[in-house]
Amino acid sequence: MLYQRTNTINKLISKGGFKLKKIISFILCTFIVLILSSCRSNPKPYKEDPAPAKNMEYKESNLGKTQSVPETPPAETPKPDPVQPSPPAPAAKEPEKKPVSKPLASYSTVLLSSDKDRTYNIKHGAKKINGYKLNPGDTFSFNEVVGKRSAENGFKTAAIIVNGEYEEGFGGGVCQLSTTIFNSADKAGLQILERHDHSKTVGYVPKGRDAAVNYGSLDLKFKNTKKYPVEIRASVDDKRVYVSIWRAS
Repeated sequence: MLYQRTNTINKLISKGGFKLKKIISFILCTFIVLILSSCRSNPKPYKEDPAPAKNMEYKESNLGKTQSVPETPPAETPKPDPVQPSPPAPAAKEPEKKPVSKPLASYSTVLLSSDKDRTYNIKHGAKKINGYKLNPGDTFSFNEVVGKRSAENGFKTAAIIVNGEYEEGFGGGVCQLSTTIFNSADKAGLQILERHDHSKTVGYVPKGRDAAVNYGSLDLKFKNTKKYPVEIRASVDDKRVYVSIWRAS
């Protein structure tokens, strides 16, 4: 039937000219649209998917139930390797304690005079004696070490004792230095070979503990009887005269 309609339309188109051809084309397009519309107006019936119902049943059956989740065993914590105790550090060696050096003996006397030249003579003589060493068996002579008391040897004039009287002379005051040396050497156990009393009592030592010296006549001598060297140290300040005997290296 569709075929017959199409032939009829084609005949009309060929006879009717150009205008008729347009009309027929319009009618043909309209007809095709109607046919297509009729095909779309009959959709397939909708069928429900049975799957959701099953899902609903599953959900309803599991309402109110607590699903047990299998517990995952805790991961084992690796045990640390036992710490090996480090060996104790070697104890620091204590520095060797050097023996405290002490003098074999020491002695001091008080400066009673305020005469500056007298004090100067004592200090001048002490400088000559300080640090003097005696080997075993050596003999100390005050006059040899200090020398002649004269201006040429650096001494000044001060009071000296001559025959129990005071008078001016070079090196006045050195007898207090020789007296202090004598008492220190005697305390150290050195052998006293020569010592002289003053002709007049002096106030800086007890009687019988002085040692008068005069170059060329009176001397102080002692011997080192130790088995090791000894050293004489002498110093003077504004108040006292100091002498000590030390073991020398």
